[in-house]
Amino acid sequence: MATLGLLAETNIRPRAYQLEMLEESLKGNIIVAMGTGSGKTQIAVLRISAELEICQASQIIWFLAPTVSLCEQQYNVLSLHLPSVGIRLLLGRDNVDRWSSQHIWDTALSGARIVVSTHAVLADALSHGFVVMAKLALLVFDEAHHCVRNHPANKIMKGYYHHQRAELGFTSRPKILGLTASPIVRSNPKELRVIEANLDSITRTPRINRQELTLHVHVPELIEIVYSEDCLSSKTQSSRLELLLDRVQDAKNQLLKYKLRLLSAEEIAGLSKSSMRVRNWSTSAQEQLKRFSARSRYIQQELGAWACDYYITATISRATSSMHLQQNARLDWKDEEKIHILNTLGQIRVAESLHPPSLQNISNKCDSLLHFLKGAYNKDFRGLIFVEQRVTAIALCQLLSEHPETKNLFASGTFVGTSTNQSRKTELADLLDQKCQKEVLKNFREGSKNIIIATSALEEGIDVSACNVVICFNKPPNLKSFIQRRGRARHQKSRFMILLSSDDDTDLGAAWERMESRMVEEYMRESRQLDDEECRDFDGIDDDFMILRIKSTGARLTMDEAKGHLHHFCATLPIYRYADNRPTFTFETKETTGLIWGFVTLPNSVHPSVRQASSLRGWQKENMAAKDAAFQAYVALYKAGLLNDNLLPLLPGDEFEEATSTEDLSSMVKIQQQHNPWPDVAKKSATTKKRYVSSVKVRVAGEVVISTKLILPIQICSLLWSPLPEQEVRCEICFDGSEEVTGLDNFHVGSCPAGTRSRSRQVRSTCITGCRNNFLAQFTPPITRDELRAWIRHFSTDNGEMSPDAQEPELTSVTKWLHDPNRFAGFTPHIIHRVETLLLGGEMVDRLHLNVHLERVDLVAEALCSPSANALSNNTYLAFLGDTVLDFLVTSKLFAAHTTWHEGYLSAKRKLIISNAHISKMALQTGLDKFIITKSCQERFSELSKSSNIHSGDIGRTRHLSKTAIANVVEALIGTAYLQGKLETALLCAQVFIPELLGHPADFPLRMACGRRELGGVPDLGILERLMGYKFHNTSILTEAMTHPSCEQDLITCSYGRLAVLGSSVLSMAIVESLYRENKKISRNQLQLLRAATINKGFLAFLCIDTSLDLNYRDIQPSGPYQFCEVQRQRNIPLWSFMRLSHSEIVSDRGEFLEKHAKTCQGIRLALASGTTYPWQDLANLEANAYFSEIVRSLFGAVYADSNGDILQCSLLAEKLKILPIMRRLMQDNVDIMHPKNRLGELVGDRSVIYRTESTLANDYRCVVRVNGKQIGDFQTAPCKQGAVIRAAEQALRILKSNLEASPMGTCME
Repeated sequence: MATLGLLAETNIRPRAYQLEMLEESLKGNIIVAMGTGSGKTQIAVLRISAELEICQASQIIWFLAPTVSLCEQQYNVLSLHLPSVGIRLLLGRDNVDRWSSQHIWDTALSGARIVVSTHAVLADALSHGFVVMAKLALLVFDEAHHCVRNHPANKIMKGYYHHQRAELGFTSRPKILGLTASPIVRSNPKELRVIEANLDSITRTPRINRQELTLHVHVPELIEIVYSEDCLSSKTQSSRLELLLDRVQDAKNQLLKYKLRLLSAEEIAGLSKSSMRVRNWSTSAQEQLKRFSARSRYIQQELGAWACDYYITATISRATSSMHLQQNARLDWKDEEKIHILNTLGQIRVAESLHPPSLQNISNKCDSLLHFLKGAYNKDFRGLIFVEQRVTAIALCQLLSEHPETKNLFASGTFVGTSTNQSRKTELADLLDQKCQKEVLKNFREGSKNIIIATSALEEGIDVSACNVVICFNKPPNLKSFIQRRGRARHQKSRFMILLSSDDDTDLGAAWERMESRMVEEYMRESRQLDDEECRDFDGIDDDFMILRIKSTGARLTMDEAKGHLHHFCATLPIYRYADNRPTFTFETKETTGLIWGFVTLPNSVHPSVRQASSLRGWQKENMAAKDAAFQAYVALYKAGLLNDNLLPLLPGDEFEEATSTEDLSSMVKIQQQHNPWPDVAKKSATTKKRYVSSVKVRVAGEVVISTKLILPIQICSLLWSPLPEQEVRCEICFDGSEEVTGLDNFHVGSCPAGTRSRSRQVRSTCITGCRNNFLAQFTPPITRDELRAWIRHFSTDNGEMSPDAQEPELTSVTKWLHDPNRFAGFTPHIIHRVETLLLGGEMVDRLHLNVHLERVDLVAEALCSPSANALSNNTYLAFLGDTVLDFLVTSKLFAAHTTWHEGYLSAKRKLIISNAHISKMALQTGLDKFIITKSCQERFSELSKSSNIHSGDIGRTRHLSKTAIANVVEALIGTAYLQGKLETALLCAQVFIPELLGHPADFPLRMACGRRELGGVPDLGILERLMGYKFHNTSILTEAMTHPSCEQDLITCSYGRLAVLGSSVLSMAIVESLYRENKKISRNQLQLLRAATINKGFLAFLCIDTSLDLNYRDIQPSGPYQFCEVQRQRNIPLWSFMRLSHSEIVSDRGEFLEKHAKTCQGIRLALASGTTYPWQDLANLEANAYFSEIVRSLFGAVYADSNGDILQCSLLAEKLKILPIMRRLMQDNVDIMHPKNRLGELVGDRSVIYRTESTLANDYRCVVRVNGKQIGDFQTAPCKQGAVIRAAEQALRILKSNLEASPMGTCME
């Protein structure tokens, strides 16, 4: 058979009934129905092998399974049997849910002919258009009975397969192969027709080779054991459970009282019943405790008091140790949650050990199980026990290992399924280490364990060695589970036992067996035909109601998927403390019709125009009304440009991600060799008689040691005194502007005196082979034009030669122009190199058409000099300025251009545009790279000295440079433009390199870019305007700036996030502009430190608290019996008090913060006003909430927007808030402003520094520093994590500095 070609090397020997099913599958779509262990996977392997031989090379086969474990198992099987075929396994641990661009999916699927995944992975890829049905040749549905109702398997078929059939016909759809032990899940025979219609397949089971099938599938003996329910008086009850329930209830009552006390009566009255029902008022910690107590109660009922005590004890011990030691990476609860849980569980006494279980402390149900196990045990015993809940498996496993009658008979383990969701929090009540589950299966197969306690996760497909005993601790929920579990008992003479309560139907197992027989008879009929219309009505499939389709990508959204998509969108919104990012659903019932209308409100970081949506029609159920409202909301988000064409949030979708190859990920890139400008100068010299003279001076330690003139065939710009590198003392050079001179036609270096010739010939950087006059740069005495002509005529001859006895004439202006010939020879390379940089700068300006914007070529040359050129005047200073200017220009552009984007989108897009990778990529496209100066004077002199021909150009030659260095050059050029013409010139320059800035809305009214447009209903913030010293034209902008994300009651105002993003860039611009205005000689390092000291979160939060306005008002006070008089009083109103919020917990937390501020504010004020060290430690210990600093930033954004981009108004605000005065004081008094962490990093150099922090029982934090793995000092404790880090860094600095006196740095670090 041709279909076995790919399988020859695996030695597969298909059974006759498997080949029969293969032939049926090749005829059309089928569902293979055969018992567990009969080899359904082998049929799939055969079918896949056959399809690979006939399908197109561009198509793939997709194998679908319902669980992660089953996917991994089937992937291993396919890899074993089809080793030459590319197979890809896609699971949640691959972060598939974050693959949000077509490029990522195309890369992941490249080279794959077979893909194995869960149904949800493919359904999600299809819904966003990353995978299309036409690319699939065959779909294999393992455990095909899942393809019903809203299961992802049915969404694949219903939304894409059947829809594709209706639009494009049969040829555009993949073939279908289903595998199942039971097509019917429940006990309704009509389900068979439903599953067949959904999968567009007919169910088949072997008929011709039926007898062979029965030889390989053994049906175990069915045993039903009936137990009596426990009598409460006859069994011991768990005292720990009673104590746990009491403590959890007490914690709940305290939490409820706390919240109700903070909520005003108006807020409580304003909440509708639907809102109260939908809104979750419980904290995550309380929910964890609630689930823990519910599971404990369930264990008591199922297994008895001993198991309950064990479960409670083990959970408390594990949770306590994990929270203290932070051992579990997924136990990422907030500190408040940890404290709440520890305080509650700490009231329950935990015994070190428990007495062995006995008849009195186990349930009757558990006792019946133990009795059966003892009777069934033999040396070959291998069994499975199916339970309902994960916690039952954990507790029952422990009970079997400690019960006197079973601990020596059974070696047990648990299997409850796995999850690859990396973001899922660890449950308080979950004791199981899932990493051990694969070991359990392995040990079971090897025989070191003889019993596994499992949930339904082990029902389907997982390859477990044949068992002789399978037990259902809880009755199977449906026919499918009955058949699947029974199929696990594959040994001959095996037993299948079901525990039934005395209230259950004792004929349950036999009834399911009869139903199974009728089902087999039905799909064995050869004459059966598929009639899907009737079955679709039964399954309730509605194909076309409320579907959004995107033609460009094939993405699709249905009403059923809308809620999940909407929750995902909200999950990508910026996260704020005290704000709930989940959409809020409310409902209204129309009295006339009784129909329910749904409404959804999104968080207030979403633009007001799309923040609310309602259902399109009324519904009978709230769930349907919510789906309808969610669908309308998601469609509105797409139309507003907040979703891409794959119906995914823009973050981090195609709008923000560039499709880059692996090579682009490198930090180094290949660029053109540094351009040599001298060939162009030579051409100029050969084509023109014009010559230009520039005065050149060199001074050392302030004294001029060289004064000469330089003749060139081109003009060069003037150069102010500029430092020269590689000198022992400070040396500087300057050029005057070029002047054209005439009458120098016959002048050449050969005409100069011998001293001049010898000095000049040492400089080969201007050599032109083949020319009579082989020097371009010609040095002459520093004399006037007339004197210069006389000097030249004195040495000129007809043949261009000079007589040997010619002497330099005595000139009245200069008696000796070479003060020191040797010194002149030493400085000549630097002069020529500086000329070369000016030539490169001028040519770059011309080539990139920047001559209108960049007139100071000397600054351009400085911008082109990277630090590797070893020039003292490199571009780091200008790059810092340009970085700030570029960030400001990009942010203001995005803010004005994308009025509906929330702050998350703005920040992400800004980060991309100003990233080194993006800037360097754009710069290379302009050809800037060949003008970047990376070679020092000595390197360049040595390079040119080895070259005999100046025309040996740099075409085709390359070099490597980091993306950071390239980006720094661009930023330095932008900084240069800013110094020459402020923001307008900087923008024109930036647009050459940053195409996103083209069309920058310079005249766009920024006031219109804010979320709120209506002027009515705006609160009176006149006092705040007085405090700020600025009068707003549109006070709604100020309202937005003061609106916290928790302020949900205002539906027409955005929160301050957008303005805070803008304000952060505006504040940095105002600070840096002031720094350059105050001191143009300040170093880049000092600039960075000063900016960091005046824009950090702690400093701005302190200013927010410390800034206030004293308001005078009149009051009445008693002046005598029944007499009153008017008095003048004063009230202090702080800046933070104007914030608009609606979360009660902020009030409490703010009060705690203000107490800390009151204790430390005076020390911080003194440090900022007159201290010698910046108060990093005290600012960190404030533990200021982010909203304090965000308020300050948003105010700067509000002023900039309201003033339509007037940076001067923002500088005045910075003066009013004392930001600029404090900055000037820090700079003038040379205050130590470096952060201790940075100073430690500077001290240790390249050595690794690790800060180990952990929380303490006293709710403090402690930290210790390790340098190169060695601990430096002891743990340092502080009220907050950042404070502990600072203290640890300061301690490490003290220790290392003291050790430096005794030993070298390298020794003291070892």
